[in-house]
Amino acid sequence: MTKEARKILEDMVEMALSHEYSMNKYFCCVERSGSYMPPDQKRPSCHPLEALVIGQAINDYINVEVAKALGVELQWVDGFIDGYAGNSFDTRYEKLGVGHPDYSPYLDGFRDGHVFKSTVSDMEKFFHPWEDEDDPPF
Repeated sequence: MTKEARKILEDMVEMALSHEYSMNKYFCCVERSGSYMPPDQKRPSCHPLEALVIGQAINDYINVEVAKALGVELQWVDGFIDGYAGNSFDTRYEKLGVGHPDYSPYLDGFRDGHVFKSTVSDMEKFFHPWEDEDDPPF
């Protein structure tokens, strides 16, 4: 993953924590005037990886665009999406087995997605611990 891409993901976490943007489990951007845009402009939300392509011209399938932006393999993107969403390990990759060239990038992405989700959840609890309470402390 490039430094620029990691910075965009970090910025996405900051925007989510400040409630400028909410994060979705799955890709949800729509095409508007030839660009990727959040479906609701008044309450913008997207998957963290979609933050890499919002506002950019659509040239390819969104997963391919994200992989190019991050400098990773397409299988890593598939894994990140599943790991971030809390899905089970995709049986398609499990059946390929450890020695298959598509297995390792998927596994790396799956782990990264899970860690990213955990990190965001922990940061949310740290910065906004009262959000689930009926009576916030302010």
